[in-house]
Amino acid sequence: MTHQMKSVKIPNKTHFFMKNDNRINIIENLSKINIFVGENNSGKSRLLRNVLYYRIEYEPNWFSLEKLNETLQLLIDDIRNYYSKKGLEIHPAISQALPKIQSVYPEDLNYFDPISKLKAIIEEFQNHTNQEINGHSLSKIGTDLMKIFDNRLAELPPEVNNEDSSLFFRIYIPVIRGLIPLYATNEDVDIYQARIKKDYFTESFTSIEIFTGLGAYKIIENYNRGDPEERELIKDYQQFLSYNFFNGDSVELIPKINSEVLWIKVGNWAEHPIYQLGDGLQTIIIATLPLFLNRNKKVLYVIEEPEKLLHPGFQRKLLETFIHDSRFDNCQFFITTHSNHLLDLSLDYSEISIFSVRKERSKGEVKNEIPTFLIENLSFGDRSALELLGVRNSSIYLSNCTIWIEGVTDRRYLRHYLELYFDEHSDSKKYLEDIHYSFLEYGGSNITHYSFLDNDEKPIHVERICGRLFLIADHDTGKEKRFEKLKENLGNRFYPLKCREIENLISKSVLLKIIQDYEKCVPDMKPFYESDYKNEPLGRFINEKLNKSNRSYQDDSGTVKNKPGFCQKAINYIKTWDDMSDEAQMISKMLYEFIESNNS
Repeated sequence: MTHQMKSVKIPNKTHFFMKNDNRINIIENLSKINIFVGENNSGKSRLLRNVLYYRIEYEPNWFSLEKLNETLQLLIDDIRNYYSKKGLEIHPAISQALPKIQSVYPEDLNYFDPISKLKAIIEEFQNHTNQEINGHSLSKIGTDLMKIFDNRLAELPPEVNNEDSSLFFRIYIPVIRGLIPLYATNEDVDIYQARIKKDYFTESFTSIEIFTGLGAYKIIENYNRGDPEERELIKDYQQFLSYNFFNGDSVELIPKINSEVLWIKVGNWAEHPIYQLGDGLQTIIIATLPLFLNRNKKVLYVIEEPEKLLHPGFQRKLLETFIHDSRFDNCQFFITTHSNHLLDLSLDYSEISIFSVRKERSKGEVKNEIPTFLIENLSFGDRSALELLGVRNSSIYLSNCTIWIEGVTDRRYLRHYLELYFDEHSDSKKYLEDIHYSFLEYGGSNITHYSFLDNDEKPIHVERICGRLFLIADHDTGKEKRFEKLKENLGNRFYPLKCREIENLISKSVLLKIIQDYEKCVPDMKPFYESDYKNEPLGRFINEKLNKSNRSYQDDSGTVKNKPGFCQKAINYIKTWDDMSDEAQMISKMLYEFIESNNS
């Protein structure tokens, strides 16, 4: 079970409120990774420092208030029935301690305090071995009540008596950071940390680890001189860096004696001082070292602008590591950013929530106004986050090659197929999206405006906007001449699907699972083969051949309705290389060879 917050209540005095009719000070719909965007001085950094600083009330992600209240009501009924059958009045201490049905965020903070109090009274009954009530042993009553208590609460997680925001280990990575020490009066002064504490946290507040990177030398040195477990932990961290960020090359962090800075050795290269390592990779070390060293704790991790000095591909890799590395399962991340590349990840992972923060201004002029800040949970496809970041439609392609596809679901299928290719061919190098390759959605017929097709004297010159490309097109009728020209200009870097469109690549076994998922039963249907729907509008084929309910699977063109939702179900069931159709496997192999040829 992971330990994260699904909603959090922050103090009214901080003046942060959710943008809704009720203006509550509760941030809802939290995920493992929570990204906060806003203009400069919008309050997003102040918000996250408040989440770090205060003893906050929150709702655990494993927790269901409905389930808790249902259990409490059954427990109350059981205790009352027990006393009734004994012909006894409920003991006043028990009656007073019976928990009440709860609402969200009780005033006393802890959902489970009433349960703990009732349990303590029952345990006290068990200790009174010589006392009786109307001929009934109080100790026996306590034992009976404890059985009732344990039976009813058995379905609730064991953490019900331990959940408290103070149990989170809190890590703060401020914008002011670096691995190269700057000394003030002596070697032990972290002047960045001192500045952060002075500006934002009281001197007496010590439950937050503020990590700026300046203490990295001392941390590595102390662990290397520590007990075997500490020395092994640093070795594990170096392997973690190697696997996730250095393409498998060995990494060694060296706190050299009489040196002001860490040294680093990567692979077979000569060791060198850390300041000769790329600034982006220094950022990776700063962002991951304190997290890795506390990986077995429940961590509340706040980092300001992780994109600082990071290539877009490494921005993606850093967040994907936070999401996928099981060592961080009990970590929850709160991030401020100005990077649209980090927002792009929210399209691919359900573990990411996006919030905007803005300062609300009063109507008219108010002297010495205390600002109020509004938080808004942004939904899928909401462009306001990009507008806050100043993102326009122009883009810069930094990857070594691009894969051109018609639409968003093509990208999601092919990304998944490539991941399965990497898994199946574990001896091959795994290439990273947005570093070694990127996807571009050209939108079907818009392809005619590019220089490899357009006869206009001023076409869009493909070579001016991206490097080498591989283009995949749906096998629609009436495109024969276009395909001939694409083949002439792109050669083996053009692939027209041998089926109608990307959804038709789905194997028969996966298609059946998707229909069963929608219908919530095994549909009664005649035998069919992949060739039967290969070149047919898939939504219409399902309606006519596989659908036995009133549900419609097709849109006006005959293709599947709600393509993103259909795609997500398909990806859920395409779990291994063998779940893919032959053509899907062939395309994956072609794409891998293309990416490899441009990243040798």
